Amino acid sequence: MLYLLEPSLTVLCNRDSGSTRTLDHARANPQVDLARLRWEVVPEPANREHLLKLALICGTPCSRGIVMDGALVGILDRGRPHTREYRKSEPTHARTPAHQQAVDAWLGTPPRVVLERQGVADRNAAQHADDQQKATAQAARLLAEPTSQALLRHWISLGGPKPA
Repeated sequence: MLYLLEPSLTVLCNRDSGSTRTLDHARANPQVDLARLRWEVVPEPANREHLLKLALICGTPCSRGIVMDGALVGILDRGRPHTREYRKSEPTHARTPAHQQAVDAWLGTPPRVVLERQGVADRNAAQHADDQQKATAQAARLLAEPTSQALLRHWISLGGPKPA
């Protein structure tokens, strides 16, 4: 998948098969304009400021903006899927500890089951925190790379806003 960031900060994507090969071809042949691909608006893009920084680090210019490899964009947004999956593992009717204790007492839940349930919840929370930390660190490393002055000039020539 490819992403296109336009000067209006609109984010579009191209889901055609072989898009990575197309990107490689465009990098090797500057006369190829990736703007001619079929693009569709991304409804919930990652942080646009981060996308602009990424585009200015490792994007490929085209007549409509800057194109980025979807694998790199995915690194910026990796935390959201972790959070979604973690929330799916939580009970939909979360109880307060006091309420859960009363329910367990009423049901006669054995103490070992209560401890096992708490252990599972603690392990899930710890794994989620670790996944989030790793995703954040990987995105930070990627965004710490220097901006390409050629891409910045291209971006500004198209009327794009200067990055913060």
